[in-house]
Amino acid sequence: MIKNLKSFLIKVPRYNYDAKLARRAEITNLMILLSSFIVGIDLINSLYYNYLTISYMEILFLIMATITFILFKYKLSVQTASNLIVGGIAFLSLVSLSVEGFGKESAIFWTATLPLYFFFFLDVKSGLKWTLLTEIVLIFTFLNTIFKFYNPIFSSDLLIQLILGFAGLSYLFYHYEHSRLTQELALEKALKHKDILNQEVHHRVKNNLQFIVALLSMQAIHENNSDKYNVAINRIISLSHLHNILYDTEDMHNISTKDYFSKIANTLVSTSIYNINLHIGVNVNISISHNLFCGLLLNELITNSIKHSFKNSGGNIYINLKKDTNKYILSIKDDGISYNKNNSKSSFGTVLIDILVYDQLKGELIYKNNTHTIIFKDEI
Repeated sequence: MIKNLKSFLIKVPRYNYDAKLARRAEITNLMILLSSFIVGIDLINSLYYNYLTISYMEILFLIMATITFILFKYKLSVQTASNLIVGGIAFLSLVSLSVEGFGKESAIFWTATLPLYFFFFLDVKSGLKWTLLTEIVLIFTFLNTIFKFYNPIFSSDLLIQLILGFAGLSYLFYHYEHSRLTQELALEKALKHKDILNQEVHHRVKNNLQFIVALLSMQAIHENNSDKYNVAINRIISLSHLHNILYDTEDMHNISTKDYFSKIANTLVSTSIYNINLHIGVNVNISISHNLFCGLLLNELITNSIKHSFKNSGGNIYINLKKDTNKYILSIKDDGISYNKNNSKSSFGTVLIDILVYDQLKGELIYKNNTHTIIFKDEI
């Protein structure tokens, strides 16, 4: 219940699409609630001591704050709501300086703290405007009390101290904001430069991989031996898929393993003359290095299935990856005919599979009933 009440009072759901705006909206709501609470307590005190002018002003502020709180949930912008509340606080503080008999120490204290409200709840530009306006009103109030009562409501020394204090705070916040904006611009420029470099590297790597594939394809045509070179071409394409996914993803440490496996498997199956159906059950993501080695394994094992298991017929290939405590279990299975692995023990593909499983993944390989099961640890 308390959590729901807090959510209702502070959060503004229509700003949930932007984390920064949502935080500003929550701060604005807090400012409305806290200022209303403080003014409400002071209203009781003003009514008790019969300060009617201040009481009327505080009642008007509470009405305005209530309307702002309600409208802010549905229509008012963060800037408008903040300006209304900060403006109301400034108005109350400055009016209290002109009310005869009201506690001047309290009024001067709240007036002196106004710039803190301006700069904390508003942006620096708005804070500077509000501080300058407050200084003008302070001077006007000082002169008005001299002409009206022939006795200043506060000394000229205090006025000078307030104005100098406001000016000093304004300079500090302006200097801070200027430094922050300069750093942000420099960072933005550096990030833009980094993005350009990343794009250039990506295009160079992509073009180089395509160039190697083109060279191998030309060599295959020249020697009239496509089978020999297609295996190497598919290995390079599997690397290219990982490179493209890495470039397109925002989080390089959390790439979609399912998408990567799907691209490799679909590329291999699309080149087959048989009607092969893919069944991919991957519901976990693994690291970049795991993806790289598993992608190459996938390439070799699916190639073997297409080459040896599906002769003059189609079938199904099942790819599954799951996590069991601190281990991953990758299985590649087909429903084609069984083939004797001993016949290909000395082939480069078999040697590569052993290197990837035992040397790179530090895992183990089990082959049974047309199913290759690779078990490897969470960390290499």
